[in-house]
Amino acid sequence: MQFLKYAILFVSIILVLDLTAYFLLDVKPVSSPENNAIRNVFVTTNNFVNSAVLAVSNAVEQSLQSASEDNEETAEADATENQTEEIEQEERQEQEAEEKEQDECLEKFNLTNDTIIFYYSNDVHSGAMIPAVDELKNIYKFHMTTELWNYEFNQCFDLSGTVPTFVCAGSKEKIEGEVSQAELEDFCGKC
Repeated sequence: MQFLKYAILFVSIILVLDLTAYFLLDVKPVSSPENNAIRNVFVTTNNFVNSAVLAVSNAVEQSLQSASEDNEETAEADATENQTEEIEQEERQEQEAEEKEQDECLEKFNLTNDTIIFYYSNDVHSGAMIPAVDELKNIYKFHMTTELWNYEFNQCFDLSGTVPTFVCAGSKEKIEGEVSQAELEDFCGKC
């Protein structure tokens, strides 16, 4: 922008000189030798002013074009930032919806975030896990269920029918199948 100020000042000075030459030419008689010299100065000054105005207008045009490109880049950056913000907002809304759904599931089945759901049946692998669960019941909160066909419960806690399955009610993290007591203890500790 400072360039534009100097360019306008320069053109103004040239125009003043040009106008001065014009008025001087107007005052002198037509046939005088001074008049021819002033006329030559006027023509030269006029040509110089025209060149200067053309150069300044080109510079201004380039400056405006550069500013326009900068504005386009800024607009693109703003658009990208807006898209990022929209995506983040959508992700927050999805997360809030999931949390709300999770809270509704916990409330509906009277569970808490730290409850470990033990989903089992009367098979060998589930039977092998019952002593470990019985031992850990004194430390952790368990909800034991054999309701393998409770659709609503299965949906809430993402149960697929695999037994045994352990699910952390709060995070919905799970482990499926028979595991060691140490693995189960580690899982319960993270819930």
